Amino acid sequence: MDDFRSTLLTGTLLFSLSTGLTGATIADRADAIVVAESSASSQQAAQPSFTLLVDRVIKGSITPGSSVTVVLPGPTPGNQQISGIYGMWFLHASGLGVWQLIPTMGSSTGDVARAPYPLSKGGAPPAEPQSASPNELIAGELAAAVQEFRSGTQFYFAASGLLSTDVTPSVVSCYQALASSADPDVRLLGLIGLARQGDIDSLVALPATQDALRN
Repeated sequence: MDDFRSTLLTGTLLFSLSTGLTGATIADRADAIVVAESSASSQQAAQPSFTLLVDRVIKGSITPGSSVTVVLPGPTPGNQQISGIYGMWFLHASGLGVWQLIPTMGSSTGDVARAPYPLSKGGAPPAEPQSASPNELIAGELAAAVQEFRSGTQFYFAASGLLSTDVTPSVVSCYQALASSADPDVRLLGLIGLARQGDIDSLVALPATQDALRN
C-alpha cells in the first residue's frame, strides 16, 4: 500500500510537470467555494438535489452557517450515500438561490462522494490573513487536510487538489512546511510541490523519501 501511494503521488508529479493539472481552473470557474457537509437529498424534483450545511466560505456571497440547495444535472446511483460528506465544494450559481455542483478532478457529476475535495471535519481552519486569495485559502485548507489524513484515498484526492492550485509565495510556504514533515507521505507531497517550482534540492530528495515509504 505504501508503494501504491508513492506511485500515485509520483505519477501526479510527472503529469503535472508535463501538462498541468486539469483542476487548476476550477476555482476560477466556481461562483462559490465553501467548506460544508452534505445533508438531506431529494430525487423527486425535476433535478436531483441535496443540501449543504456551510461552515466556511472561501469564495462567493454564501453566508457561513447557512444551508444551500445544490442540484445535479442527472440522477445519482441508487445506493449512493449523500449525507455526511464533508469537504470543499465548488458551486456554480444557477439562479433563484439554487447552486449547481462543479465536480473536482477525478470525479463524475453523479458521484457526490468524490465531488468535493475531502477535508477533516474536526480539523481547525488554517490561519490565513484577511488579504488571502481564494487560491491561497484553498491551499491552506488542503495542506491542513493532508496532514490529518496522511494516507489513503482522501489523502490522495486532497493532495491532488493542493497540487492543482496556482503557485504563490503562500502556497510555496505550504509545500515547505509539508516537506519538513516527519510523515513520509506528507513529506513526499511537499517535495513534489517544491519540485514543480524547479527546486533542485527537492528533486534530489524525492528518491530517498520514496524509499522511506517502501520500508
